[in-house]
Formats: sequence, C-alpha cells, structure tokens
Amino acid sequence: MNDEIMEAAALWHQAQAHDDMDWDGFTAWLEADPRHRESYDEIALLDERIDTARGAVSASLPANDDAIDDASSDAPPPARRPYLAWGGIAAALLVALTAGGWWVNGPSAPATNRYVAATGQTRTVAIADGATATLSGGSRLDIASGAPVKLAGSAYFDVRHDPARPLTVTISGYEVRDVGTRFDINSDGKTIRVAVAEGTVSVSAPGASSATEVTGGHAVIGDVARGTIALVTAAPASVGAWRNGRFIYDQVPLSLVAADITRYTGRPVSVDNGVAQRRFSGVLAPGDRESMVASVRQLAGVSARREGDAILLGGGTSD
Repeated sequence: MNDEIMEAAALWHQAQAHDDMDWDGFTAWLEADPRHRESYDEIALLDERIDTARGAVSASLPANDDAIDDASSDAPPPARRPYLAWGGIAAALLVALTAGGWWVNGPSAPATNRYVAATGQTRTVAIADGATATLSGGSRLDIASGAPVKLAGSAYFDVRHDPARPLTVTISGYEVRDVGTRFDINSDGKTIRVAVAEGTVSVSAPGASSATEVTGGHAVIGDVARGTIALVTAAPASVGAWRNGRFIYDQVPLSLVAADITRYTGRPVSVDNGVAQRRFSGVLAPGDRESMVASVRQLAGVSARREGDAILLGGGTSD
C-alpha cells in the first residue's frame, strides 16, 4: 500500500479524537479512492487491537521505550505524526502480541468491540472488509469477528461491493444483509426502518423464512412486536441526511422521529400509540428538544404535552 495513503489514513484516524474533526473532509477522502478506505480500515483495526492489548504487553517492551511512554501519556497528540513512526510503534507491539499469544487467545482481547456516539454527535467507525458506519448521537455498534454487526439506535452504512463478503447487521431482531451499497437503519425498539440510497439490501424479520429486497429509493418499515415488513418509497437524498446537520424525513413513522430527537438532544420524547405509526415528511433543523418538537407539531399537526421529564406527542390538545 502507498506510504502516503497510509500516513493520511493514520492522520485521519488520529484526528477523530479532536473536537474540530472535519467529517465532511474525511468522507470525501474515503470516497476519492478505494485504497483510502482499505488503508483506513487497516489503521483503525490495528489501532483497536493495540489499545486493547497495551496493558497486557507492556511488560514485554523495554522500560525506557520513549515512544510507548509518549503514546500512553496524557499530553495532546502532535499536529502531525508520520505513519512510518506510528507504524514502528505498532510493529513493536504486534511482535509482543504475537509472541505472547495475546493476538488470538489473550484475556485482554474482548470478544466484542463496542462503539458509542455521544449525544448530539456522530461517530464514524471502520468495519472490516471496507465498510464504514456513521452512528447518530446516542447510538451503539457492537462488532465481533465472524459475527453480525449489532446496532442499537441509528446508523448510516457505506459498504464496498464484495459479493464474497456481505455485511450483516442485526437490530431489534431483524437482520439486514448487504453487498455494496449505502443505506441507513433506525429503530426505537418498537419500529425499525431501513432506507437505501443506492444498491440493494435484504431485510429479514424475526423467524421469517424469506427476506425482502430493498433497492435504492425504497425503504422497509417493520413492526418489531408483529415481525412484519412493509415496503415504501424513500427519497435517496433523505437517507443519512442527518450526517450533514439536517434531519430529512420522507414518510417516516413519528415514533422514529421522536427517537431521533431523543438521541440528538439527550432528552426524552415519546409518542402516543395512536400516532406512533403516522407517517411524517419534512425537514427538522438541529436544535434543542423544545424547538425540534415545535417543528414536528407544526408540520405533523400533533399535540405535545409534558409527562415528567419527557414530552409526549399525541393527537389531543397541547398543554
């Protein structure tokens, strides 16, 4: 792999620790060349292994290893850390990992790596085999080798085409299988929606004997309790639009809109059962809970009242 590309991948990975991370620039860089995604995946997965096993191998490294001391200190990282220097540290750790048997069997290596996006923020995670997932605020992703990816909340997936290595995501009992496309998934535990911007995914309900194919410009809405799936249209521009600071909805159940507001603001918004499945179309600007709820009230013609620390959307009269 080109050293310059690997160095850029390492710098992008390092930059994600800073509040001023340029997510738009990162996305553009990933999409500019297939080698960029491959290099970033290598860096991210290797870095995860190193962080996991750092404590277990520290005794195997020289006590005066300044590079390792610097890497574990509380000092902020330098503005630029050349990949070759970073790679030297990684290589030393990998030798210790392999020699000590930690790479495969070590007790410090968990079966699952968990990624969580903070409230009001997004987080992009590299998944093996050239895929990335961007988590919306308050969402969680669990990744384990050889197992389906587990999602709780909402995420946008960008998967490189490779029929031999499909990506499988499980959420709320449903299974989403994909080989090269862009799509997002949203669930509040009662309703699930899978919308496809381009390509094709298959969605299987719990216990179903067959899957439903969803192509670009379409979505499926599932009732978790009933295990049903309904195919609907979805504007491709609305899929994953929240990554760029706008919540664009095209016939989305109100319960999922409320879930988005809850995750984004960190303050609870719920929906009365009578309007939970009402379809909502419109654009919400990010803001505080009250302003976003006010927009939903105006656009959807629903009421809003306080119940404890939550706001309940319903069909009655607002408080």
